[in-house]
Amino acid sequence: MKILLLSILALAMFGVMIPGALYVSLPYASAADGDVKSTVEINDSTTNGPTLADDDQFGMSIANIGDLDGDGVNDLAVGASLDDDGGTNRGAVHIIFMNTDGSVDSTVEINDSTTNGPTLTNGDAFGRSIANIGDLDGDGVNDLAVGANLDDDGGDDRGAVHIMFVEGTLPPSTSTDSTSTGGGGGGSQSCNSRGFGVGKSLAVYEVSYNFCGDNNSVDILAYSTCGSISAQLTTEYGRSTAGLSLDQPFIDDEITIYTGILRDDIKKFTVKMENKRNSFEDTFVINECKTTKRYSQTTGYTSSQQGTFGDNGITVSVPEWVKNTAGWWAEDKISEDEFVKGIEFLVKERIIDNVKTGNAESASSAVPTWVKNNAGWWAEGQIDDNSFVKGIEYLVKVGLISVT
Repeated sequence: MKILLLSILALAMFGVMIPGALYVSLPYASAADGDVKSTVEINDSTTNGPTLADDDQFGMSIANIGDLDGDGVNDLAVGASLDDDGGTNRGAVHIIFMNTDGSVDSTVEINDSTTNGPTLTNGDAFGRSIANIGDLDGDGVNDLAVGANLDDDGGDDRGAVHIMFVEGTLPPSTSTDSTSTGGGGGGSQSCNSRGFGVGKSLAVYEVSYNFCGDNNSVDILAYSTCGSISAQLTTEYGRSTAGLSLDQPFIDDEITIYTGILRDDIKKFTVKMENKRNSFEDTFVINECKTTKRYSQTTGYTSSQQGTFGDNGITVSVPEWVKNTAGWWAEDKISEDEFVKGIEFLVKERIIDNVKTGNAESASSAVPTWVKNNAGWWAEGQIDDNSFVKGIEYLVKVGLISVT
């Protein structure tokens, strides 16, 4: 059904300006051209609509930007050229995510304070004009040209055009290829952006890694109410994809497990989860062979982190000269046995202090690669004392170091 968009700048008769409004008219599908079925006004009081102030002139310009959030409905960019956020009359553009009935799903404002947004000064009138310039950078999302006709760069009111490279998602794929590298699956394929609170459609419950065995795996528990999830793992060696795990014990509880495999010599990795509307990102330093980090959903979840690791309050004391021993072992200048015996003596004599020294829980015959890596990185100052001691505690735990 064709949608007519009418931009109305609301002016009072005696020069008193109000914020402005946008009207969306829905014509009859079978009626004569021009017949209007209904009209929806979008203004400052609209649910999920823009936040405006007097004289903002919302509706000064409009562009159809296509389906930015991938929910099958075209979205809008609306200029408010005299918006005062950040300074007088600097201007703004409101991205309006639309529903099929003309109501607003959510609104995002782009102004002088937006990350990666325009740099404006007072009186620039950013948003005076807007044009959809198509997918300029080839990422599958339409980009925008936004006029600021009173920009003063180079001279008074010379004007400027800001090219806005917009982030979004592609419309939902109809492919059934289970080998897709995009992560895929893991949630409702519709787009309920209020699934975890208004504007929050992605929940990440837990991230864990296990480098203790042969498979250096990362597991992520997450769920989306706005399309499938793309799960990416990034290390110093590059980026890989975490796919859907074959083991899904929580599938009935709206939790999906993603699994990825990493190299055994990495120092850290970053998890990035994205759906059509929201994203999550967190970085993990490998300072023990396995750990789990859980996140709270009590406030809803988007890209701001909820939850922390458990008690990490241990304070260690390691003499600087011990780094020589760790560095020699990492460079194979001394044997593994010499390193273990040396560290064992330092722990027993409490030269290395505050190491947890309970009874060994298992027996092992070789020091894992990650412990040796940690020793080298610690010797070079790339990780702190706490991270080094985690490796020592592991050697005690598996019986390679005896402190009795």
